[in-house]
Amino acid sequence: MSALTTLPEVIVELDGRVLRAEESQALVQVRVQQRLSVPTLCELSFHSAVGSLAAIEAVRPGAALTVRVLEQEPALFVGQITALEYDYGPTGAQEICLRGYDALHQLRQRQSVQAYRNMTVADLARQFAQADRLAVQVAEDSPVWPTIVQHRQNDLELLVETAAYSGLYLAVREQTLHLFTLAGDGTVVPLHLGEALLEARVEVNADAVAGNVVAGGWNPLQVTNFSESATQARSGRHIGIQIGGSGIAALVNEAMPTRAHALALAQAELDYQQGCAVTLWGVAAGNTALQPGIPVEISGIAAHLTGQYVLTAATHLIDGEVGFVTEVNTLPPALHRRPQSTVATFGVVTQVDDPDHLGRVQVRLSAFQDVETDWLGVLMPAAGANKGLIALPNVGDTVLVLLTHENPGQGIVLGGLYGEQRPPDSGVTRNNVRRQTWVTPNGQRIQLDDDRNLIRIENGSGSYIELSRGDVIIAGQAIDFRRS
Repeated sequence: MSALTTLPEVIVELDGRVLRAEESQALVQVRVQQRLSVPTLCELSFHSAVGSLAAIEAVRPGAALTVRVLEQEPALFVGQITALEYDYGPTGAQEICLRGYDALHQLRQRQSVQAYRNMTVADLARQFAQADRLAVQVAEDSPVWPTIVQHRQNDLELLVETAAYSGLYLAVREQTLHLFTLAGDGTVVPLHLGEALLEARVEVNADAVAGNVVAGGWNPLQVTNFSESATQARSGRHIGIQIGGSGIAALVNEAMPTRAHALALAQAELDYQQGCAVTLWGVAAGNTALQPGIPVEISGIAAHLTGQYVLTAATHLIDGEVGFVTEVNTLPPALHRRPQSTVATFGVVTQVDDPDHLGRVQVRLSAFQDVETDWLGVLMPAAGANKGLIALPNVGDTVLVLLTHENPGQGIVLGGLYGEQRPPDSGVTRNNVRRQTWVTPNGQRIQLDDDRNLIRIENGSGSYIELSRGDVIIAGQAIDFRRS
């Protein structure tokens, strides 16, 4: 940052007490870094060469910190001190650096293993924010998640991860946690080059922008697949030049509970790609209103680049060299990458007539845009030379496929899944599995019943053999005993 502006009056409040003028004289630099979905960082540097450090030496981690710029709203920073750095120079000079984070930081202090039921991102945000007495304001919400399991993430990581799935971002302003898309949220701030905007750089990049994003996946609990597409990005950028791709980006084999989640995921990806197509970087005269998510109206540059942009990052710097300047950026934060260890998926059997007679099947992978596999081996109990329980899935059956080396072109069929179809007999009595049944499509049946201590073998015509506690029953239209 090389631009020079007027040095403003900075008001620092520590644990509710405003530093007096003589105590503030030692303050040589203020740096506040704000980014979407990341706790805001504030750094204050105090130097003994320009003032007394007595008041600063008494500060401890956990102290409340508020930084304001005279005649500007909102406050530049509201949070708490998390670290102090003491620097002693060879000439006896001393410097103390205070480092603090805003309330979003509190969310990453908590981590538990817990399941949250039937919640949107806004619901989850309210759940986490109440401990820190934060209000929650939502510009747009996500679909309802039937179950969100927190296992290896702290509260902030889980919230950011869940929000990113739907293209939502977080920011804390004045003790309110805001949720919004890249369309932005807040009052437009005008910036004219040569006045409030000191320097600017705009990049137009159509290198990797899709016009259509298709998200496909499946619900492992119900074994149902979904596919949805997004063609219109949610963007707060309104300028003369429009960047749109003609290609299609496909997200495949994603785990998702409903079709609404497929649409949300496709929309999030499209928003990000469009957000990266035209980006603004600039340095403005210091303004505490310039914050992530705030739209800015840019003028004084090329006509096709003039218009509205939405900030994704702002770094405020106050010191004797530059005065007070704010560096702004509109590049979206990198998307949260979901686990891509694609080791399992489901599909529908399309062929069973293995030309090599090896008991293999071909499968259409529903979550991979219905691509058909090569001949895949099928896991069968006790399989081996001249032995085993041979029960191949049939054409149209839904199966679970283990992908070797995460490659959908190679895999092993682990077995069949009923999914949303009801099994012929689950065998459950009073929350206990008491029967095991093997049934063929034409009604041939073998049943082992522990409740009645019974084994029954039956064909599709109704003839059967039944072994119970004291009886053996053989039933049929005609019974013929033959010696082998």
